[in-house]
Amino acid sequence: MLIASAKPQVYSYRRFSNIEQEHGRSIARQDKFALKVAKEHGLEINQDLVMTDKGFSAFHAQHKSRGAFGVFLKLVEESYVAAGSILLVESLDRLSRESPMIAQSTLSALVQSDITVITTLDKRVYNKQTFAQDPLGTMILSILEMVRAHNESLVKQQRSIDFIQAEIAKFNSGEVADVAGSIPFWIERKVSMEACSKTKFRLNDQADVALLIVDLYLNQSLGLREISKELHRRSIKAPKGGSMWGVSTISTILDNAALCGRKEFVLKYLSDGNEETEKYCLENYYPALITKDQYDAIRAIKKRKHSAMRGDKSIRGGGMVYLLTDYGKKSVCGKCQRSIGSQPQRQKNRIRRRLHCSTHKETANCCKSIIQDYLEDAFLVSVSRHIDYGLIDTEQLEKQKITVEEQIAEIDVQIRNVLDTLTIITDSNVRTRQKAEYKKLEEEKEQLASKIEEVETYDISADAVKEFIHKVNAARNYENHEERRFIKDILVKAIRKLDVHMEAKNLSDYGYSNIFGNDRVHVIDVDFYSNRQLSIFVSATSNQLLFTRICDEFSNDARGSFTEQQLQNWNKYGYEALMEICKTDIIDGVNAPENLWFASDFAEFMTTAIAEHMESNE
Repeated sequence: MLIASAKPQVYSYRRFSNIEQEHGRSIARQDKFALKVAKEHGLEINQDLVMTDKGFSAFHAQHKSRGAFGVFLKLVEESYVAAGSILLVESLDRLSRESPMIAQSTLSALVQSDITVITTLDKRVYNKQTFAQDPLGTMILSILEMVRAHNESLVKQQRSIDFIQAEIAKFNSGEVADVAGSIPFWIERKVSMEACSKTKFRLNDQADVALLIVDLYLNQSLGLREISKELHRRSIKAPKGGSMWGVSTISTILDNAALCGRKEFVLKYLSDGNEETEKYCLENYYPALITKDQYDAIRAIKKRKHSAMRGDKSIRGGGMVYLLTDYGKKSVCGKCQRSIGSQPQRQKNRIRRRLHCSTHKETANCCKSIIQDYLEDAFLVSVSRHIDYGLIDTEQLEKQKITVEEQIAEIDVQIRNVLDTLTIITDSNVRTRQKAEYKKLEEEKEQLASKIEEVETYDISADAVKEFIHKVNAARNYENHEERRFIKDILVKAIRKLDVHMEAKNLSDYGYSNIFGNDRVHVIDVDFYSNRQLSIFVSATSNQLLFTRICDEFSNDARGSFTEQQLQNWNKYGYEALMEICKTDIIDGVNAPENLWFASDFAEFMTTAIAEHMESNE
């Protein structure tokens, strides 16, 4: 732990932009000089902050953003480093190789904080005293050194950029090329004498590991932590030799376009003082492990899941799987739109789960916590019958649908950008190009929409629906973690947003004063990626699911829910009149999902009735 120093001390900073620079006598020389300076000034050498940055570039300021030098600057700013302390560096270019203007500001900030900077190579001293005694000479000397260092780095940068761009040109012309840089752990460079007709790379003996990770995620639907545990169970070492795979490592592998043979990178360089950025995508640069469609499916699924499972207690061993919460920003309080959370409360013979609004938990001015058990059960029973049935198919249907939906979402963003541009741009040539781009995007969106329709015509088997209904019923037991994780994974992919109205209101507030005696209810609004929308009404007095409202456009596929028109008929004319109307809406086919869910509901009704009958006889 670093403790603020009450007395000035001597600090030593070493930086090696190339790790090979570490070898030799530079460290020993600087340590010897530090002892001499400390003795001359009667100061101690600081032993807490060991500042050695290996492989961090001062030209790109990595030593500030990621290295020890950035930590030192922050400590100076926060007065952890006492005024009058001395910082030893080999030369000023160790502090910065950025533009002279930025480099000078870094030195000035240290001097203004009463830190003396001494360079070990030329024994130059930079502090308030030297700047006061010879302001012009000290300033010119420091600036000249900074200009030299910066220009030297610019020359090195240009050589590097020229090399990379030459290799890109070779690749684009069909020649074998290598733009340098790190490569994935499952790929290696071919030796120079090896025959090479298409690529300079080949798969190594770790390729099967990368392929296993893809299979576990894409085909077996395991989460990142589950993949980590499975790799550990199989005694497969991580890329750097560790026994446990980090979740971030697995995520990075799945994000890597090299899986489908693609090299994606960003080239950043300084040009006339401004940072330029060029993005490159080289297809078929590496030998591919999977197809481009499979990689697109991985990206789409990861995007859909991103942040949805943040804070999920189920990822810890034996933790509960909450179905109303732990979706990140997807699951919110219907009143304040802030996140909601679950909390178990142990009672004598059971665990009672409560639902909390984060706003009320902080400030006590929103919705009070409520019992979650009944609300979550009603949500599970109702929402499960309205998911996209393609999501319970473990083959390629799920991936196809999610991939296309995410592609449409990206196009929608581009379309909005084009429309925004058209509203502010008056140049006729630019407007013409933007209109052409808009037309192109609309055509792409239309083609993708047709793919969605093809996927939605998929007729899932009755056995698959029955098996899913069985899993849903099993998941109603909150202790059944396995089935609940299965259901939760589907809900994450299916649900765009959840609004839970924790404040109980009368049904009349929703326009149904004559239904269920104008009972007080909690309501859960569900917005699916499929554009299906539900509102689930749960009694706040009996804790029973009363009914579910579905948007009118899905009336032909209601699956036990009611449209707004049906609910209004119920409200005006009574339940019997509603049933007469609903008789005409019966779905043909004994194995239609609507009828399969009805059979499940009827079976549950009969089981409950028999149990109540036996209890009354006793």
